[in-house]
Amino acid sequence: MTPLGLDIVERARRILLEGKELVETARAESEPLSGTLRMGVISTVGPFLLPKILPRLRRAYPALKLYLVEDLTARLIEGLHAGRLDVVLLALPYDCGNSERRVLFRDPFKVALPKNHPLAAGKAVDLEQLQSEELLLLTEGHCLREHALAACRLAERRQLEPVEATSLHTLVQMVDNGLGITLLPQLAIDGGILSGTALTVLPTTGEPPSREIGLVWRRGTGRQREFELLASALTQLVEERPRP
Repeated sequence: MTPLGLDIVERARRILLEGKELVETARAESEPLSGTLRMGVISTVGPFLLPKILPRLRRAYPALKLYLVEDLTARLIEGLHAGRLDVVLLALPYDCGNSERRVLFRDPFKVALPKNHPLAAGKAVDLEQLQSEELLLLTEGHCLREHALAACRLAERRQLEPVEATSLHTLVQMVDNGLGITLLPQLAIDGGILSGTALTVLPTTGEPPSREIGLVWRRGTGRQREFELLASALTQLVEERPRP
């Protein structure tokens, strides 16, 4: 397309998106959290949190038709600003562009290691001890990798184990096979990711490192009040969720 054609297409997309949001805003005023809602969610949150809260969310808002899209954070944020998604459930901090965000809860990290590892005999792991360990992480592109390194003050570390995993379940299996140790969010631990393994999970000493789980939507949307209601509802459901 010519530059003029590209500009026309972009303007047309904005007009269509604004028109759709106008209809949805009018509906939300009469019945909040009803109709269609497209929510993106990252893979290190969705499988461990949503099964515990979505059934109760459906009971509270039976008219809500929630469609879920799981992907990497960067692609979800791109879909959000393109209008393909209404909200994104993700881990913060992350550059989400021109958006509004609400933090739902903090998710602390813990150290997962084989039960015969020397550090497994203690009650907690000092972050300095991780500097010399074979630390296994998710591949590049997963925000959990950067959050774990930053939260544990390992962001400048360059000598990471070359074997990396594409999912938390694969990561856990690698650690269970004695290839190294890793950092797991409490959300995944509570979600049963260690089931069938012989791993030991320990907290860190001092202030526990963590990430923030939040809800993000486009700034200026007419559904602002509805999304804030959703964030409040999710926060309450998370606090009340059953834990092992």
